[in-house]
Amino acid sequence: MSPFVPDINSPVLSQFSLQGKTVAVTGGSGGIGTEVVRGMAEAGANVAIIYHSSVEAESIAASFSDTYNVKVQAYKSDVRSAKPIADTINQIEQDFGHLDVVIANAGVCSRFDALEYDTESWNAINSVNYDGVFWTAKAAGEIFKKQGKGNLVITASVSATLVNVPQWQAAYNASKTAAMHLCKCLAVEWAPFARVNSVSPGYINTLMVSKQPAELMEKWLSMVPCGRIAQPAELKSMEEAGLELASRSSRCARLPKVDKANKLVQALMAMFAPKASLQNIHVSLTSFTTRLTNLGIPSVDSLLATLLTNTPARHEHTIMATFPNAMLLAGKVCAITGGVSGIGRAIAIEYLRQGGAVAVNHLGDDKSTELFKSLKADVPKDAKLIGIGGDIGKPQTGTDFVKATVSEFGSLDVFVANAGVSVFHDFLTTDEKMFESHLHVNTRGTFWSVQAAARQMVAQGRGGSIIGVASISALLGGKQQVHYTPTKASVLSMMQSAACALAEHKIRCNALLPGHTRTPMSADDLAKPEKLKAVNERIPLGHVAEPHDMAGPAVFLASDMSSYVTGAQLLVDGGLYVNLQ
Repeated sequence: MSPFVPDINSPVLSQFSLQGKTVAVTGGSGGIGTEVVRGMAEAGANVAIIYHSSVEAESIAASFSDTYNVKVQAYKSDVRSAKPIADTINQIEQDFGHLDVVIANAGVCSRFDALEYDTESWNAINSVNYDGVFWTAKAAGEIFKKQGKGNLVITASVSATLVNVPQWQAAYNASKTAAMHLCKCLAVEWAPFARVNSVSPGYINTLMVSKQPAELMEKWLSMVPCGRIAQPAELKSMEEAGLELASRSSRCARLPKVDKANKLVQALMAMFAPKASLQNIHVSLTSFTTRLTNLGIPSVDSLLATLLTNTPARHEHTIMATFPNAMLLAGKVCAITGGVSGIGRAIAIEYLRQGGAVAVNHLGDDKSTELFKSLKADVPKDAKLIGIGGDIGKPQTGTDFVKATVSEFGSLDVFVANAGVSVFHDFLTTDEKMFESHLHVNTRGTFWSVQAAARQMVAQGRGGSIIGVASISALLGGKQQVHYTPTKASVLSMMQSAACALAEHKIRCNALLPGHTRTPMSADDLAKPEKLKAVNERIPLGHVAEPHDMAGPAVFLASDMSSYVTGAQLLVDGGLYVNLQ
């Protein structure tokens, strides 16, 4: 039995608890690291901050410990060498009694043309970003193997998958790519005793980024469909998503603000609204440092340093601050195609648990109508749930489904294009009927229903979240799936393009990619003992997924915890893809 199988009967938030956990964070005394530490403390974890040269680490630890009533302790170390970081990790285990999670977050960045690098400048980047991740992982892995369980999260970067422009940073990009591939290798190698995942931030408004020239920031903003650079606080929920853990608590306190700085920034944000951001403020403040001095603030950078530790009210992003009843989808209206069986049913149940109102589409025949009745019987009587029949492959069905949802619940916030079909069949004997049946539901059904949902969200003017349920088959071939895998690849591509097309309307579009999952469609295939054994042996976590395993990731993509996630693909496959790679 794998140690990572959740209780499928418990609400997803109960699986997100960090109470009693010990988390160690490298680079935890600044930027993203500080917010990750804050998020873990908010979530009830005891946290070890690992730092190299920060003068604020001890005070940050003391403040977080007092604020969140957990143990937070700072440890000076050096991730660049094996022994110092191993000694630190071992000391943390000794001081806290155990170690559950290590977040390898420490990183540095510099901008050089590739021809300008020498050994010293190359090593300055890679000794932290790659060597540091490797030695941190090794030290953590030894403890995890001894314990028989653990979680490693590596902070990579969007730079691991693309070349940044207009700045050149070959060494940085290479180091982050290496760290991401290390993550994949360890996920397979350590599957018996640990989970390993990476988080890839885009442009994040850390102090390091805020010091870049204004023309660079303007260029970056022009390339981000969402039209803004993320705040570090938005990354703490991403790191927790990497753990598949979050807080039980309904509200979390924040550090006290520095009054003068906070008032000034709030005033400036009002001036810049609706596109106010810290990078805008940094550029503008350079022209009136005298005013800052009069307010008792010595420089722009000191103001930003304060702000990045004590985020102003407009950017508050505590893990559960938006959810006073500990429900991630409270007040949201959600619509799900193919929502009466398999993955769609599991998502519908979890969305209801998280406080959402849910409309499910089904085919409308006798069988699917009975499945809807069964779903309705399995949820509380007061649950806000409706079912709408219709062939989702037809354009009018998507439109009618959205209209019925809005008619019942008043609006639409989340749309999950989940309906799909999959029949194994030999390529050489696949006929037009078989081919068209998959194209009709998987590709056309997704396109037309997503378009209808997007039109409604645009009309409402407040954005939304669209999730396309693709498949690991969007990334891999299949012997008897030549008619199927292209349709799932189309869902992934559709979400990526829709993310670009709809970002100006504040609509996020992402793809959820399940691996082998025990659903009614796969039941016959997985009922063969030899087939199930072969599949399980290829999955590092050792077992196929249950539909419930997709519900938590679907909640994350629907909720405000993923506020800066769009155009992404969330692969939920037990490590199968990296193992096959």
